[in-house]
Amino acid sequence: MTARGYLLVRAGARPYGLPLDHVIEVADEVSVSAVPGLGPAVRGVARLRERLVPVIPLDRVLRETTTLTGDASTLILTRLGGRWIAFAVDDAEDVVREPVLPVPSGASMPWALGISDRGGELVPVVDLARVEERLTRTSEREGV
Repeated sequence: MTARGYLLVRAGARPYGLPLDHVIEVADEVSVSAVPGLGPAVRGVARLRERLVPVIPLDRVLRETTTLTGDASTLILTRLGGRWIAFAVDDAEDVVREPVLPVPSGASMPWALGISDRGGELVPVVDLARVEERLTRTSEREGV
């Protein structure tokens, strides 16, 4: 599931865990350039590791909204299925190495691998493969 642990981030004032198996780098103060026609989920592109990488606000894709609720100035560079994607979050807080529990039945989090309890605060750990599938379906529908 999350063999190495997860990176605890905040996006839209909510905590999330990103599996370390997919996290390459955390970057602050990176310039993001808007690109017309990329669709509402994509904020733009940023130059990271000598590549132009799409920047996607994590809270937008998880909550399926076009509204950006936080600052989203920290970029988390990931590699998913051969694609480089930078998720914009408000803050990267900690590397966590603790057990992840199953998602409670009835919880509406189809994108979660599991849940972690951090001092009484429940942190959904994001299944980035499902997020990538959602992004691929969205871009195919929009012709991007």
